Amino acid sequence: MYPRNRFGAIGAVLISVGVLAGATAAPARAATQVPAAGSILCSGAYLCLQTVSVNTTNHTAQVNAWANTKALPGYFILDSPPDSQGISEGLNSPTQTWPAGGMHHTFTIELLHGTYYMSAVWGSTNTIVGSKGFGINF
Repeated sequence: MYPRNRFGAIGAVLISVGVLAGATAAPARAATQVPAAGSILCSGAYLCLQTVSVNTTNHTAQVNAWANTKALPGYFILDSPPDSQGISEGLNSPTQTWPAGGMHHTFTIELLHGTYYMSAVWGSTNTIVGSKGFGINF
């Protein structure tokens, strides 16, 4: 069973994670916090991800990662595209057993133009068992 986004739809594998803007008006102070539900992207049995929010005021986004169809005894890595000085950032989730289709880890990341990479890593061997490149529209 594939995870559903907050709108109840099963996501498809796409090249980039997009932002869905709501059709209702928001107060001016909330206009920069875009409720985002990007496509669910998966890579093999051990990795799915989805952008869940984009905040253009503080230039951040939140991206969830979880195990797809098999439990992952390990961790997730999110690598950012390089910033204006050519420096990329790598963030790790805690190492634990991530149940299939279950609990997720939320990464809060800086908004940058380019390709982000999410990887699922088998903890005991530090072997990458799933990897997916994605972009964030902002």
